[in-house]
Amino acid sequence: MKSTLTLLTALLLAPLAAFAQAKPEIQGGRTALQEEQAAGAAAKSARLRTLGRVLDLEALSGAAGDAVMVLGYDGPGDGGGGMFYWLDDPEGQADGGRVIQAGENGVWKRLADEPAQAAWFGVLPEKEDTVPAQVEAARMTERWQRALDAAAGEVLCVKAGRYFVTETLIIPANTLLEGAGPQDTITGTKGGTLIQPRGPGVARIWQDTGNAARDRFRPLFVFGGSNKRLRNVALLARSNEEQELEAWEVGILMPSTKRCSLEYVTAKGWSEAACLLDATWSEANRSMIGLHEGHIQPSAMNECLIHRCLLSGKWGLMIRGADASVRDPETYRDKPEDWVWSPGGTSDLDVIACRIEGKAPRTVRSQDGGAYFSDAPLLNAAGAGQGHRFVACNFRVDTRFMLKFGASNRDSFFGCYFEGPKDKSMGPAWLANDRMRSGRVRFVDCRFASTDVTSHWHGTRTDWWPPVMGKD
Repeated sequence: MKSTLTLLTALLLAPLAAFAQAKPEIQGGRTALQEEQAAGAAAKSARLRTLGRVLDLEALSGAAGDAVMVLGYDGPGDGGGGMFYWLDDPEGQADGGRVIQAGENGVWKRLADEPAQAAWFGVLPEKEDTVPAQVEAARMTERWQRALDAAAGEVLCVKAGRYFVTETLIIPANTLLEGAGPQDTITGTKGGTLIQPRGPGVARIWQDTGNAARDRFRPLFVFGGSNKRLRNVALLARSNEEQELEAWEVGILMPSTKRCSLEYVTAKGWSEAACLLDATWSEANRSMIGLHEGHIQPSAMNECLIHRCLLSGKWGLMIRGADASVRDPETYRDKPEDWVWSPGGTSDLDVIACRIEGKAPRTVRSQDGGAYFSDAPLLNAAGAGQGHRFVACNFRVDTRFMLKFGASNRDSFFGCYFEGPKDKSMGPAWLANDRMRSGRVRFVDCRFASTDVTSHWHGTRTDWWPPVMGKD
């Protein structure tokens, strides 16, 4: 028995002893396996490099299989970095953010499967409590437009912080610009995405009303075509704390574009209107399209959803068309035969759970301004823009008017609250309409405070429910 166990033990241990006695093949003090691993690491190191800035890629040539880790756009950790890989001889791809041109033979392409980030294109927030020099803000404005153009038809995400621009930005068709939340401009609480104009800006012709002075202004954002959305941002023209900021006229301009929306947007401090829906552009208005070199692609009408927004300016929300009557033949005397202002007008406007304010300097507010203005003469059955619905909105003003209607039809207000100036010397804000041009208006379960609902209001085509309006 003992001899049998001894034999089995010898048989089991023999392979282990042979393995222990075997010596690895040595090359220069390292095993063949170690040599292979070292060669792989060297090859990987040669192909994967690290750079500090995206712009450094422009001077770096590569080859198939090369990759580069970039630590930031302007510097490490600013959010604009990422992994790039080399592509030979692509055509028309470079966009300054996702694809970087490197000489004439190829590009570096960003490795990413997430929505486009504005930081990838160098759109970076300012340091807290600093205002950039004009030249720096101009450089950032170029990056903004480049990012918007590159993300056309997609989503462009902007991280939290404060941004300054020096010229109007155009959001291309089928594009969503998404911020990190509308920074609280009322209390000044930090956080969210805040975009502000810097300097005097460039006034251009953005409407065709017939009033040359009125047609030329400075909007911060223009919707360049249909199906655009702006969400989770704050647009601030001027604040008491920063008087050097210019009060540009318009926060958001929609030039007859369909299926557009503002969601969780704050637009405050605009000297004409926080949001302006135009009714002078159209597919047939060749002069306006040519004036902006085809960057604006209007449709025949405005369609818009505005949800959970704060719109504050001399006019919070404005719908504006031509000054002259579009039914007057003289209006079209010098126009092409098929030229018309937006024929469908401004229908399908839905404003839900918003705060709309008329806020203006004291020298202006006693004569002009208000929460909502609608005057759009059009070649439709009503001769006016129509189909505007407001649901559960708060209207607050320190201006002369609360609501003012010219050529406007089928404006409806459901469960809304209206509050006029707290300055008693101003008197109540006016509801005002035009007996000859204003159409049907409906107020359902609305309440009014410090608001004159009769003196400047012609109520023959007005529906009130309940019949006796709520007054505080």
